[in-house]
Amino acid sequence: MLRPQYKYEKVTPDNAEEFAANKFKALPELYFKWNMLHSKCLIKMLDILCEGKGINKEKLVALAWVHDVGKIISEENHALHSVKMLKEEFD
Repeated sequence: MLRPQYKYEKVTPDNAEEFAANKFKALPELYFKWNMLHSKCLIKMLDILCEGKGINKEKLVALAWVHDVGKIISEENHALHSVKMLKEEFD
């Protein structure tokens, strides 16, 4: 299991959404729209899964926005690219 040693303390839902949108703009329009919609759908699922469980989902929402930004580099290993990009932006 991938467990980066980075805590993402500076990542919030708002700055994560902005960061993701800016990165996804490098992709063709259809892929930009798909990735934004995909992230929004994940966030809706988090709302459902976390409801009534006392879970603070703020960081989960932030990470839902940015989990695929590495796709602007490559589909292969995009999760690792995403982590690297997050460290560069928010460290």
